[in-house]
Amino acid sequence: MLVCLAAGRDLVHADNRDLVGGLTATTASWDVAEPRAVRAATFAFLAERKATAEALATAAEVWPADALPTDAALVDRAATVLAVIEPKAADVVSYAKGAGPAIPWPHAAWLTDEKTPAFLRSNLRLLAARRLAEERRFEDLLEALKGLDVGDVADPAALLFMRAVAEHQLVRPEACAATAATLLENEALIPARYAAVAKLMRADIEGVEHGSLDDIARRMDHVGRRIELGQAGPRTNELAAEVVNSLDDLIKKAESEREKQNPQASRGAPSGRPAQESRPLEGKGEGKVEHKQIGTGRDWGNLPAKLRDAALQQIGKDFPAHYREIIEEYFRRLAAEEE
Repeated sequence: MLVCLAAGRDLVHADNRDLVGGLTATTASWDVAEPRAVRAATFAFLAERKATAEALATAAEVWPADALPTDAALVDRAATVLAVIEPKAADVVSYAKGAGPAIPWPHAAWLTDEKTPAFLRSNLRLLAARRLAEERRFEDLLEALKGLDVGDVADPAALLFMRAVAEHQLVRPEACAATAATLLENEALIPARYAAVAKLMRADIEGVEHGSLDDIARRMDHVGRRIELGQAGPRTNELAAEVVNSLDDLIKKAESEREKQNPQASRGAPSGRPAQESRPLEGKGEGKVEHKQIGTGRDWGNLPAKLRDAALQQIGKDFPAHYREIIEEYFRRLAAEEE
C-alpha cells in the first residue's frame, strides 16, 4: 500500500489541517495523500527496482523535488515517473491521454496480476480508470477499480469519486450512496467539484426502487450507451432482456391493480343478446378482401403529427420531465430513419 511505502497513515495535507479546525486523518476512514510522501514513495519504488542513474536523472527532470502537484496531476506525475523504467506503464500513460489503444478491461492481466508490484499496478489502474470514465465505459470502470483501497493510490478522492459515478450510472443506489458518503467524510479536503457532484448523485439515486419506471428508464439508458460505444453482444443482450422483463412485470402489476379497482370492466360488459350475436350470418359475399397500403416496415410505430403532439402532452402531464425527453428522442430517431 502507498501508506506503507511512505509515511504511515499520516498523509493528510498538513496545511489543510488548520483550514478545517484541527481535522486530522483519524476523523475520517481515509486520508488525503500528501505530494511529498507520494513523490518519496515513487522514487523509493525506482530504487527498489534498481533503476539506472540515467533513469533516475530522467525521473528527477519529470518530477523535480520542488514540484508538488495535487489531485489528478499527482497521479499523472507519479505514473510518468514510473513509465521511465516500465514500458507497460508508458502504454497506460499514453492511453490515459487518449493517444494509445484501449485497454481491454476486464482482461488487462498485467494491471491485475499480483506479481506486478502493488504500488505500480494500483496507481496505473487509477490512471486508466479516469480514461474509462471519460469514455463512459462504466462497467469496465468498476472492474478497473475493483479491489483498490483508498490507501493504495496517490489520489484516493478520485478513486471514490469515479466509483460513485459508475455506481450511479449503473443504477446501484445503495452502493452509490455509501461511496458518496465515504467521499464526503473529507469534504473540506477534496475538490469542490467532487463534493458538489457527490451530493447531487446521492440525492438523485436515493429512493430509486428496482423495477420502478424510473429504474427501468435508467437501465434503458445504460443499454443504449453500450450500443453507442459498440459494446453490443451477450452482456448487452442480457441487460436488454432484464429491462424487458422488468417492463413486463410492471405492466402485469398495473393490470392487476386495475382489475382490483374495477373487476367488472376487466371482464367486459355482458351482451344483451349473446345467442343471436354469436349466430353466423346467413348472407353471402364474394369472399374478396380489399388490400390497402398500410406502409412499409420503416413506418411501423409512426404517428401523425397531431397525434404525436397529443401523446407528448399527455406524457408531460402524467410523467416526470425526463420521460418526455426519452419519448421525444424516440420520435427523433424515427424521423431520422425516414430521411
